[in-house]
Amino acid sequence: MFSVVCTREGGLKAELIRQLAREPKLSARDLHARVVRDYSYGVTYQYVHKALSQLRRQSVLEKSGRSYAVSGEWLHEASGFLDEVGDAHAYGRLGSVLELEEFGSFESKSSGVLCEPYLWVLKQAAKIRKASGRLDAACFQRRAWPLVVLDGRMMGLFSSVFRDGEQYALVSHDGVMDAYFSRLWQESGFKTKIGVRAVSKVSDLFVCGDFVFQLVHSAGTRKAWDTFYDVLAEEDSRGLWLAHKLACRTQASCRMVVTRNAEFACQLRLKAKALYGDAVDFDGATPR
Repeated sequence: MFSVVCTREGGLKAELIRQLAREPKLSARDLHARVVRDYSYGVTYQYVHKALSQLRRQSVLEKSGRSYAVSGEWLHEASGFLDEVGDAHAYGRLGSVLELEEFGSFESKSSGVLCEPYLWVLKQAAKIRKASGRLDAACFQRRAWPLVVLDGRMMGLFSSVFRDGEQYALVSHDGVMDAYFSRLWQESGFKTKIGVRAVSKVSDLFVCGDFVFQLVHSAGTRKAWDTFYDVLAEEDSRGLWLAHKLACRTQASCRMVVTRNAEFACQLRLKAKALYGDAVDFDGATPR
């Protein structure tokens, strides 16, 4: 699907897509005039029309009357495909964890901003949900993850992935900001509890369907993260900026292990349910 704009021969097609990305709903004659005027393409109107017809057949473009526009569905799929390729190239990860066979696992090490591995896990959770139709989840976290740093697109993805199912978010620490961020998880449909001693103090564990993601940061990264949370608890006016700096600017190395094991994942979800126990929500009411 994507090779049509990724080859030398795809130069004209790529330019037509760029033109329509800047200004949708152009006719074939408008597009021909623009590529000839702006880029000196020595092509006839018939050649442009043929390229547009091919892009329509390949579901890259949509047509209404005489006007063309880039297909939103194709753009979404192309973006996801390039994300997968980029992750695989940069971090040695699978494009999709769904490629793993039952009882299979893989490990990767990466260096970059602190939030990057977590965003990758979220994208994989979306793939798992799409394949299964439902996603039961359990998150065992050192510190409650600051959902406020997600941009609109990623927060929308988070909400769509975890909109139902049985979901737990258990946190080892019980600081002021852990309580605050846990509330946000609770508002997103998770049953939350902080200060859970049985949760690891050195790694984060995410259970999504039949898959288990373990993320381990260095001692130095954990110390920096804890310092940020202490500062966040004291700084009201700069809290959001500090949370963004914590997640999106702090450089960290991360070791990740991903396992596909339905029985192991089920045991971890049962453990999360047991640890949650008779917890109450942050308003003091018994949770559903």
